[in-house]
Amino acid sequence: MYLPLFQKTPVSVFVFNNVENAEKLHQELIGQNPAYDYAFIDASSIVSVKQIYSATMRALQAQADGQMKSKTLHMEVILSLCPKTEISTALRQFGMSKKSKKIVALRINGAPSEEEELAHVLKIVQGTHLPFSDETFQKLADMKVVKKNYKLDVASMQNPTAAILSAIALRGYS
Repeated sequence: MYLPLFQKTPVSVFVFNNVENAEKLHQELIGQNPAYDYAFIDASSIVSVKQIYSATMRALQAQADGQMKSKTLHMEVILSLCPKTEISTALRQFGMSKKSKKIVALRINGAPSEEEELAHVLKIVQGTHLPFSDETFQKLADMKVVKKNYKLDVASMQNPTAAILSAIALRGYS
């Protein structure tokens, strides 16, 4: 897919449940294996595709403006999901851990086609591939984790997507 302001930058997003090799994925990420050059996000903190779109747009804009806070674009996406500005907090709250069972694998500037990218990610992630949709995230999201990560109050929980998108947009300005 291509985002509106970045028509020449392909973005591929894949959702997985029942991931069996999270520990290996984590080790490969730490080892900076280029075959694992994805933003691996814990899907329990994601409630909507808009959340992924917003964080990706923010990361791409930071790169275009020369304002990235992290070393890689994929890390910048994870940082953009977080309402705080610390990379360690973003990784802890939104990055995939060794125990993650539900993940989002996001790649920017990957394979030329979505089919090629899917074939590649299916080779490295052992889990059930699910559609990238709001319905999928509504099933996978852990609202206790979402509430804690975004510090949502009772009123915000009525429409968590709006509160989360505001937090993403305003990160660093409060």
